[in-house]
Amino acid sequence: MGRCVRRLLLLAFGLGLPAGAVARAQSRDTVRAPARDPAKPPAAAPRPATAPSDSAAPTDTTKGRDSTARRDTIAAPFTRSELPASADIGRPYRFTRAQLYSSGAVTLGELLDRIPGAMTVRTGWLTDVQVTSYAGGMGRVRVFVDGVELDAIDPVGGGVFDVGLLQLWPYEEALVERAGDEVRVHLRSWREHRTDPLTRIDVLTGDREGNVFRGYYAKRWSNGAGLQAVFSNASTRDVRTTTGGDGSNLGLTFRAGWANARWSLDAWAHRAGADRRAATRAFGLPTLASDRPQYTVGYLRAGFRDPDSSGVWGQLLVGSLGLRETPPSSNLNRTSAATDTTLAALRDASRLQYVATAGWRGGGLAASLTARVRAFEGAAPVAPLVRVSYDRSWVAATVWAEDARPDSVRRLDAAVRLVPFGRLALAAAWSNTRRTFAGRDLASGGLRAEAAVRLRGALWVGGGVLQRDTTVALAPTLLDTLYVARGLGPATGTFVQVRGDLFRDLKLDAWAISWRDAEQTFYLPKVQARTQLYIESDWATRFPKRQFGFLGALIHEYRDPVRFPTASTVQTTNIMRNFSTLVEFRLLNAYLSWRFQNVLRLDYDQVPGFLLPRGVNLYGIRWEFRG
Repeated sequence: MGRCVRRLLLLAFGLGLPAGAVARAQSRDTVRAPARDPAKPPAAAPRPATAPSDSAAPTDTTKGRDSTARRDTIAAPFTRSELPASADIGRPYRFTRAQLYSSGAVTLGELLDRIPGAMTVRTGWLTDVQVTSYAGGMGRVRVFVDGVELDAIDPVGGGVFDVGLLQLWPYEEALVERAGDEVRVHLRSWREHRTDPLTRIDVLTGDREGNVFRGYYAKRWSNGAGLQAVFSNASTRDVRTTTGGDGSNLGLTFRAGWANARWSLDAWAHRAGADRRAATRAFGLPTLASDRPQYTVGYLRAGFRDPDSSGVWGQLLVGSLGLRETPPSSNLNRTSAATDTTLAALRDASRLQYVATAGWRGGGLAASLTARVRAFEGAAPVAPLVRVSYDRSWVAATVWAEDARPDSVRRLDAAVRLVPFGRLALAAAWSNTRRTFAGRDLASGGLRAEAAVRLRGALWVGGGVLQRDTTVALAPTLLDTLYVARGLGPATGTFVQVRGDLFRDLKLDAWAISWRDAEQTFYLPKVQARTQLYIESDWATRFPKRQFGFLGALIHEYRDPVRFPTASTVQTTNIMRNFSTLVEFRLLNAYLSWRFQNVLRLDYDQVPGFLLPRGVNLYGIRWEFRG
């Protein structure tokens, strides 16, 4: 009973705070007209006063009239990072801010599960460790935030990034770029453009004492200055079981800067701290120790013109990455069976990153040159990157060439999409990579080739082949330090995919991939599939002013058993079958959402021995208002 009361109070707070603020704002800006005597004729309507613009000083000195009121205007936006052209068939894997929130994904790992060939594994539900592999290769996911590459600097991680620390609320846009043998995620941080201050709150609650609260504030001024701040806290706890997933995740984001039509200068910082409690595995396997990582990324950036506009543009950026254990843990090995405590002192890493980029765009062609300098361990090598792309309705192509010397990686990528006859599309991506591992020079690569036919409207049906060369799979030691790196032979996967509109507002996003000889390799299920059938509409015929919106989705995920190697044995997961639902209503600027995961309450694990929760609800409201 007490838990239900707390949830109702949280939702009431979410509904009441913005409504009360709006009511107070309206009460300040309106004057109640006196009641008119019905015996008297109506008075002539007064001449409306002209509100001054943002650039004009108020000149009205009439007594009793508010002469300081200003209209809401659009300030010059802060600059943003470059995004490559997408060579995907149909809708690209590009998400706006509204789509990120409506996707039902809380972390980047959950978003990447939509990508064919990608697989995110986790030990718990809302706040625990998450790592993502691509084509069976751990460490094949790279993340860029506003041009800063988020290197896997955690000494415990072994070169694998914890995507569970990357929640999606600080970002306004995400693009997933699929190369031949890796996935690159380009994130653009949220920017505010309007001079009226924006305030927003997100309040969600659910099972396992899951609670999420976020508060947003943003303000731009007519002189180009701007200020933004976001606070977020997510937590979950289940006293009935100790199988993992308990903890909290605290996030803070701040931006301050100035921009005009051509120039931009801003500083941005984001800090994510997790408090993960110890978890117990099933079947007598070693338990997982608690840890408290704190990850920080920030930068100071100067930009000339927008990379998405025609003409020349440029950016200079100084970024910083940091990670530390707070406070240092005496058992940081993520497994209670280990006794090595030296990692506690090692988990205090930082790295500076200097990025200079110049580019040009016009007529569908875009080209850029980037010089990236990573300063760490007394060295500052330069990693050049060249990117050229062309994007038109019937053809899109991109080339990526880089020499990432700190990681001893030299890479050449190419991707192309052709739509020669309107209803037939062909796409391919190729990668060639040379890297140094254990003192040896290794060459590897990958290929993706696919074809699709447009049946009607925007519905594309097709399939293809995803091939990976011999490579080395990094060990996901963030999940357990017992896991070890292993060499992997070549792998070939055959996939089918259906994406687009089935009928009016009914849409489908489904794919399935089957890997050859998956039983002999690691981090690859024999069969993996994901299906999302959903309705998305704002019913413009009934609500022409877009006051209402609806999203309803049924999601099914399937994975065959996955093998995780240790030094002495191989651990294997169970078959994963997960049905989930997502419902969201929009009323003006308020969003009511309900996510129900694992509807059938089946037992499954994504990391051997860690059973994920059954029948988890998360519901609440997001509401923003101005003034």
